[in-house]
Order: sequence, then structure tokens, then C-alpha cells
Amino acid sequence: MFASPCLFVVRKWQSSISFRTPTMPHRTCLFGIDAAPILSICPEIILMILRQCSPMDLVYLSDIAVFRKVLEDHPSCWSNARSSVLSLPKPALLFSELQHAKMVFEGGICAVCSNDTDEVMLSFSLKIRCCAKCKKTAYRQLPGLRTVSLPELVASRGLTWAPFQIVGRGVVLRNVDVIAMAECYRVVQEKADDINEFIITHLVADQTDDCIALEDWKGDYLREKAAVSAQNTQFLRRIAGELQIKWIKLLKSPTFSRIVNAFNRDLALLGRMDWALVSRQVLAEIRLTRALSPPPRIIPVRTAAYGCQICTEGTVGRQISDMLTLYIHARIMHPSYFAAHGLSV
Repeated sequence: MFASPCLFVVRKWQSSISFRTPTMPHRTCLFGIDAAPILSICPEIILMILRQCSPMDLVYLSDIAVFRKVLEDHPSCWSNARSSVLSLPKPALLFSELQHAKMVFEGGICAVCSNDTDEVMLSFSLKIRCCAKCKKTAYRQLPGLRTVSLPELVASRGLTWAPFQIVGRGVVLRNVDVIAMAECYRVVQEKADDINEFIITHLVADQTDDCIALEDWKGDYLREKAAVSAQNTQFLRRIAGELQIKWIKLLKSPTFSRIVNAFNRDLALLGRMDWALVSRQVLAEIRLTRALSPPPRIIPVRTAAYGCQICTEGTVGRQISDMLTLYIHARIMHPSYFAAHGLSV
């Protein structure tokens, strides 16, 4: 993950305007240098750059006014970016393209050990992310987390209504969330409330469709990422052989480690030009790490609060973890509170 939008901008900017400018100064970062040549290029060239970017490239560039303006005028750049990573599915309900890209690629906090991780989410429906180490034991360490298949859902507590029946493959859910949704649906049936039934069925169906599409994409993405990572590792070994150092030492450079992670994330292959742009900085950092030993990193364990805060302790509502389930629970089980705060669909 880049600390600032740098390497991909330089590379794509050079390839886009090489037909206009035969020679150009060496640029390695948009910040800390004179960025006027980049920021003053015409919108047509900027659009050419943006159409070659990955989703996370656009996330970084959207923080810069000149790029953000072109992105707002040409939202199709996001579709092109999603196509570059094995046709990433479109954003889920109520998510923007920017939020969608951050959720999928930016990384976050491991739900088990609270350490930072770049791993793809374990569950897109529950928004749960685990690091590579904790992923192996997540089902034991996260209470109630399990894989629920269609036959189990149909046979569980008389839950036979349509939205959850479209889950044809295993999707990570929690027992308590399934029970809470069943309770909401029972109340709706007792009240014969067609409006709330419509809210439940359509919202859950949309949510489930989006999550299944992301889960299917995740499997293909992880396989392709592993193949790209193997090729980039071979490139690192060649570079390390030429420098006569161990290739693993290259990854001790914070700059190069972030670059390799970003290329793997975007399913892109490292090349000689990419190495030439950062080699001086990387070698300086390697020399520095030989002299300095960083102190161990201590991260306090954080726990997230879930559940309906209106319900009493020990009830099903208090244990809900999924935001969509919590929304429907509040809409059905606490309509007066919902209306008093001016909330609507």
C-alpha cells in the first residue's frame, strides 16, 4: 500500500505523455516535490491516466483536486478500474465506488488479534477481516461464526422464507443474526404488514446477491494474486542476485515492501522501470536497517460493540452483529423509536 500516490502515477503519466515530451525530469512522488508539471497537464491526458488505474489508484488520486474533478465528470473510470482486477463486482447497496474499493482492497483490523492486515475480508456480509495467522482459527475464536449452507437454513427453526433461500453456496453468517431475522419476519407475519415484509425481502435479497458475487470473485482473485505474487518474487530474486544480497532483505525496505504489496494487490507485474524509480531509496533503507533495530510494535486489543442498544442484556437483539440485520430489527421491533428519530428507508 503506497503512503502517497507515486509510482503508479509516474509510470502511467510517462506512458501517456511520452508522445508529447521526449525528455522529462525524474519524478518519484507527487508530494514533497514540484508537482506542477503533473497537476497542470490537460484533462484529456489525466483521463488517459485514470483509465489505466486500479481501484486503489483511484482512491489515492481522488484526494487530489485535479484528479477528483475528472473522476466526477467521468465515473466510467471506476468501471474500467474494476475490470482491471478480474471484473470486481459493482458496489453493494448504499455503497459508493470509493467506499467499495476501500472496503475490498484497503485492509483493516483483524477481528481476532486487532492487528493491521491487508487480507481480503473473511466475510463481506459481516464485514469481518482476519489476518493470515488468525484466519485458520477464526471459526473457533469468533463466537457464533460459521458457514451456513442452504439445507441448514431451510431446516433451521422453520426459516423457509425466500431471501435466505437464494444462498446456494456457503456464506459466512452468525446463528444469532439468522434467528433475529426470523423473529422479525414472524412479527411482520403476525401484523400482516406488507410494507415491512417488502423491506425485509428486498433488502436482504439485494444484500445477499451482492455478497455472493463478492465471495465468488474473491476465490478467483486470491488464486490470481498468488500467481502474480510468485512471478514478482522471481523478479525480486533476479534483482537480489544482481545486487549480491538475499532477496528477502529487499522486503525489509518499507518503501519496496509497500510497492510489492500494491503490485500484488492490483495483479500487476514488477518491471525494470519500476525498480529503477525506487532503487536508490530502497538501497538506502536497507543500509539503514542494518544499523537500527526497530522496537517491537505494541497494539492495544480493541473490541467492537454490536447489537441493539434498546434491547435488554441477554436477548437476541443485543447480540446482533450484522448492520443490515440490526437495521431491520430496529425497524420491525422498535418502530416507535425508529420513527421518533426521523429514520426512514
